[in-house]
Amino acid sequence: MHKNRLGKFEFAYVILSIYVLIVAVVFLVFLCLNPREPRSRQEEELDRSHHVSRVFVISVVGLLSVFLCLYVGIQVAVGQLLQRFAIKEELQLSKYRGSFLTYLYWGSFALARGVSVGVAARVKTLHMLFGDLIVCLIASVLLVAGANKLEALLWVGIVVLGLGMASILPAAISWVERYIHVTNKTAATFILGAALGEMVIPLMINKFISEEPMVLMYVNVAVNALCFLTFLILWLLASRTGEKYRSIPSKTGYLLASAEETDDTMEMSPTNSHWQNSYNSHILFKRNKGFMTLPKYESF
Repeated sequence: MHKNRLGKFEFAYVILSIYVLIVAVVFLVFLCLNPREPRSRQEEELDRSHHVSRVFVISVVGLLSVFLCLYVGIQVAVGQLLQRFAIKEELQLSKYRGSFLTYLYWGSFALARGVSVGVAARVKTLHMLFGDLIVCLIASVLLVAGANKLEALLWVGIVVLGLGMASILPAAISWVERYIHVTNKTAATFILGAALGEMVIPLMINKFISEEPMVLMYVNVAVNALCFLTFLILWLLASRTGEKYRSIPSKTGYLLASAEETDDTMEMSPTNSHWQNSYNSHILFKRNKGFMTLPKYESF
């Protein structure tokens, strides 16, 4: 009877599963009530003016799905297998120090993702992505070079790797949205690719890490190099087509400017009600950097 009882960890997973199930059901209800994806007037104008081929959209979605598959896969693999690597490698750290190393990795990851929210307001998304990928490559090379011999290098490399990986996923989705319209199906494809990498890459590394712990670092540097190469190809492909938000600058820009000018002007005709009812009153005229008050005037 006691063997069938749920332990503490199993009970925690049950709670998480119930929560995820409730969220999924809520989203399913909303999808059934409103199956069509609402689109703004600006998005419709952008799609009409920004003509892209179906091959381009499929290529971008496919490449980014592969990119997310590799990125999420190695991100989860490092988080799951880092403790085993630290214990089994030549350094032979204790379980406590191995656990603390894992906590440090996820802690630096969470901290950098929070900071990236403010950084994204001042730095271009493309620059953030290339910067993150370069940081990940540098950290991966450091880990391959001496993670099994120098404990200090292992700690520094793991922290830098967590910092570099933090903002890649949100930045990638934000960047690709400037070139294609990210629909529900497109986003689902991205999530499917990420989930596939999360399942496959850690499983593959887990089969060999007992015999050769350094396989985690070898796969890490290889996957990060593939991520950089994949995004480089994706950027070159997208840059030839151009951003969709730059496709109709004259039309939208003129409309916005006209709206502002309309708000800042008044119709000054003798038949206007403002003129007819403004005896012994002040009229305020909004100018560039302030207001000008006209004195009282006599009726016509």
